Amino acid sequence: MRARASRVLVFLASLPLLFLSTAFLFRGPARSFYIVMYKERRLRAGSLFFRPGWGWVDLVHYRIACARLARVEAELSAPSGGCAATLSGSFQTALGGWEATRRRYRVPGCERLSPSQRRAVSVGIVLDMALAEENAQAAGRLWHGTDISAYQFDDLPSVWLAGLERLGLRERDTEEKPSPERLRLLSRRLLREGVALAARRIAEPADFPEQSAALRRLSEATAAVRGRWTPER
Repeated sequence: MRARASRVLVFLASLPLLFLSTAFLFRGPARSFYIVMYKERRLRAGSLFFRPGWGWVDLVHYRIACARLARVEAELSAPSGGCAATLSGSFQTALGGWEATRRRYRVPGCERLSPSQRRAVSVGIVLDMALAEENAQAAGRLWHGTDISAYQFDDLPSVWLAGLERLGLRERDTEEKPSPERLRLLSRRLLREGVALAARRIAEPADFPEQSAALRRLSEATAAVRGRWTPER
């Protein structure tokens, strides 16, 4: 009798943990709230910014995109490079392991591209790689917990912003540390709007809440040169 009662108590004690685990594994208000709390910590740490007329920008995604753009352009500008570019990245799972994503892109006739075409091709390649990484996170094993961070409101939009700036479709903003008052206002805004944003899946420019003429021109510029590069699976 005591053994049975003990098992019942253990089961009842595990219910809160089971509920929380289930809430975070599947999309819903609880998981969105957890994401917002995580983003708020990144905001205070200086890794999350807000760009007026654009939205939230993850500094890590943004800087990686800028570095990749410079690298791809350099590789396509070197005749000895074989008109190819290779990009790789990785992300950490909830279990502490790392998952890698790697892609090689062929750009036949890259030596005949104009500077503007080369920039557009580079932007298209970097955007494709970023989307591949988000897809890999979304397709991760359930116990890896990577789906929780896939297609977030500050992931791909940060890469698109880097592409817009590289194509000259938007002026580059200075990365200034916000004042304490500004930080408080941004924190309140994130807490007010974040849950709704975190519930959205932003995988394409059409999913982005801040639609703009510049974003449409980005899609047009990369679509115009899409046939000039091919990813190797």
